[in-house]
Amino acid sequence: MAVTAEEVSIAADGLAAWLITQYDTERNAFGAAKEGAGIACLSMVVRALCDSQRRYRKASGRFIAEPLKRIVSQVAPDGLVNGTKSLEDYVDVALALRSAGDPDLARVARTVDERLTCLLNAIGFADEDEETVSLSYWEIEHACGELELNPTQLARLRDCLEAVKRDKRKRVWIRRGRPPWALLLAEALLKRRLGDGTFGGDVQANALALQILNVCYNEMRNQ
Repeated sequence: MAVTAEEVSIAADGLAAWLITQYDTERNAFGAAKEGAGIACLSMVVRALCDSQRRYRKASGRFIAEPLKRIVSQVAPDGLVNGTKSLEDYVDVALALRSAGDPDLARVARTVDERLTCLLNAIGFADEDEETVSLSYWEIEHACGELELNPTQLARLRDCLEAVKRDKRKRVWIRRGRPPWALLLAEALLKRRLGDGTFGGDVQANALALQILNVCYNEMRNQ
């Protein structure tokens, strides 16, 4: 039997709860690993929690308020973000600030967005063309068969999801007699959960998995 939106919702909610338990108030970090205090990890988790169905916000607790404070402290007046090691990290920061939905952070979020736009323009980034979106559909389809629960593949899969989600043509394989991509991906991901409902002990992998489940749930709920 195909997985339902309610099952995805329950799984995502449990995963969000697990991520919250990983927050270390003394270190302002998620998990015991050194990377847990880094800007990339903090941004990934904040975005995942803020975009989840419970819409966690700064007022929800220190697990959102303190990481946000740390992220904002690393943003320079010109929008550059200290502690980012790649363009992907920078994107995570921008999306975390945007997902936080905090009016007090609107100015800094806008500054980071403007700097990110400049960086993307500098490397010749453009909106997805049909070939790019088609490749993203293909990658999602094949990932469902051999999904690896590591941050690298999950981040790539999330990026493919974002490209598909932005595709205004909404070509979701229905014309080829296949189930919608959100259903296929949610099923593939949930089959790889461990007994405790997580995807292992890696905080970043679980944050990325939650980001993916958030997108799948919203898509399935609206179908």
